[in-house]
Amino acid sequence: MLSSERYQFIIQYLESHKSVTRKELADLLAVSSMTIGRDLKKLEEKGYLLCTYGGAILPNSLVEEKKYDRKKEENTEIKKRIAKKALEEIHSNMTIILDAGTTTYELACLISQASIKNLRVITNDLYIALELYRKENIHILLLGGEVSLETGATDSIGSVKQIENYNADIAFLGISSISESLDITVPTEAKAILKRTMMKISEKSILLADQSKFGKKKLYRAAHIKNFHKIITNYSFSNTEIEKYNLMGKIISVN
Repeated sequence: MLSSERYQFIIQYLESHKSVTRKELADLLAVSSMTIGRDLKKLEEKGYLLCTYGGAILPNSLVEEKKYDRKKEENTEIKKRIAKKALEEIHSNMTIILDAGTTTYELACLISQASIKNLRVITNDLYIALELYRKENIHILLLGGEVSLETGATDSIGSVKQIENYNADIAFLGISSISESLDITVPTEAKAILKRTMMKISEKSILLADQSKFGKKKLYRAAHIKNFHKIITNYSFSNTEIEKYNLMGKIISVN
C-alpha cells in the first residue's frame, strides 16, 4: 500500500472513530508500528491529526462529513442568500455545472422557479437532479458512478471521465472545508480531481461558501480560492488575504 493510501485510510478511520492507536493501525494496514509512527508524524505536521502517546486523535479543525439531511438544516438562511446572488449569474441558453452540496441545492431550487430558457445543468447531485429534471426548458446531465450514502452524490473516477467530455459556461462549486491558507480541501482524491475538472471545462468558476466552511481542513487539496473567478460568501476576508491572493473584484458579499 502506498503512503498516500495509508494517509487516506488513517484520516477516514479517525473521522469515524475519533481516536486510534498505533497498534490498531499497524494491524489494520499490515505494516510495522514504526511505519505508522512516521505516517502519524507526517499527518500531524500537515495539521490533519494530533499525535498522542501511542496513537492519534482528530483535531477540532478536521471536521467529519455530515449526512446531507443534517447539513441541510445548518445555516439555511445564509445559503439561500448566497444562492439568490448566484442566480444572477445564470441566463438562458447556458450550460452550467452544479456541484454536489446544500448551497448548490438551494440554487437549484431557485432555478426551478426562474424563467430561464434552454438551460443545461450538469450535476453529480441526486437531490439537484430530482429537483430539476421535470422542469420545462431545463435539461439535466447527471454524472454517473458510485453514489455516496452520506451525501447522495457521485464523485468517483467514473464521474471524472464522463465530465471530461463536456464544456460549460459556469461551474458553481460547493465546498465543506477551506483551510486557513484558503485551500479548498476535500476528504477523497476523487472529489479533488472532480472539482478541478469541473473548473477546467468551464469558462468561469464560482465558489459558493458560507463562513462556517472556513478554517477547516481535509486531506486532499482540490484548488485554491484564488483560482475562482468569483466567490459568493458571507465570510469577511482580511485586507492581507485580498492583497496576497489578488481577490479584489472577485468577492461578492452577502452580509
